[in-house]
Parts: sequence; C-alpha cells; structure tokens
Amino acid sequence: MEIFPFIDNVIRLRSKRGILFMKQILYGIKYIINHQIFNKNTPLICGLVVTNKCNLQCRHCKIASRGVKNISFEEIISAIDSFYNEGGRTLYIQGGEPFIWHDGKYDLDDIVDYSHKIGFFTTIIYTNGTIPIKTSADTVFISIDGLQKTHDFLRGKTFNRIIKNIRESKHPSLYINYTINNYNKDEIQDFCEYTNG
Repeated sequence: MEIFPFIDNVIRLRSKRGILFMKQILYGIKYIINHQIFNKNTPLICGLVVTNKCNLQCRHCKIASRGVKNISFEEIISAIDSFYNEGGRTLYIQGGEPFIWHDGKYDLDDIVDYSHKIGFFTTIIYTNGTIPIKTSADTVFISIDGLQKTHDFLRGKTFNRIIKNIRESKHPSLYINYTINNYNKDEIQDFCEYTNG
C-alpha cells in the first residue's frame, strides 16, 4: 500500500518535467522563427557575474585585477528581469566565486530561486568547488584544471578539498570544467581516467 504515494510522486514529477520540456520546445520554435524569419536578435543564454570576489588566486585568472565588486540583490533581480524580458531562458551565474556572494540576508540560492520563479528553464552555476556544493541550481560546473599536482600549481592547494566537496555533494547535475592550457594539455587522458575511476 505504501508504494502508491511513491508512484503518484513519480507521475507528478514526470508530468512537471514533461511540461517543462514542452515549454522548452515551444520556446525553441518561437526563438527560431523570431531569429530566422523576423530577424529579431534575442538572447537565449544570459551570463551574470554576481561578484569579482574570489577565495583563490589562480595563476591564469585576472579577476583580482578588476577590483572587488559585489552586485546588490536588487541590481541582480533587475538584470535577471531584463534578461528574461529580452528572451533569455538559460542563466549562467559566475564570478569571482559565486558561492561567496551575499547581500544582507540574500545568498546565491535566492538568485537561483528567483530565476526559476520567473520562468528561466535552466540556471547554471560556475564555481571553483572549494565551498560545499549546496544549491537548487539545475547544473553546477566545477573548475578542475588537471591532476592534483598540476591543479594545485595553477589554483593553489585545493584539489583534495574540491574532490571531497564533489564526493559529498548530493547535487544531481555536476560537471567538471577543465580549462586546457600549456601546463595540463598532456594529462587530459589521465585526468579523464582519474574521473572515471
């Protein structure tokens, strides 16, 4: 008898996913028609830098030279509304390190929740992975730039902490963002084997 509520929840979840999928398909058709027939250039994917603050000083990153800047929650909401009204339906949140962003009582998940509430299909976060990964974002990309020795050389001694955070995360959609450079280009295959092993 206890299986029926479970089945009901699965059906409800699949129905929500089905509705979202249909919305995405219809929006895609509308986007193509507007772009190809009416020559309307509307954004589909929107990137939002919420802060220049970062808890790392990576060798290849120049974000620290931009100076520390945090965007207020009010400014972020205004930008998200503008993106949405212009046609954007996928939101990328990045930084600095977005997980250290906050504005008074607001934190990163308040931004994610708002984007879902107004109708973005997908909200994605790019992170260095040094902070535990707890978010309602649809997808999280974690930057790892090689095996331990190379990554630690490029990003400071953070490899083990990031791997720990990935292993402890319950998030259903985590991806690794691997920036190829002269230091790590020869260990791509070894890195792929490490992540699959």
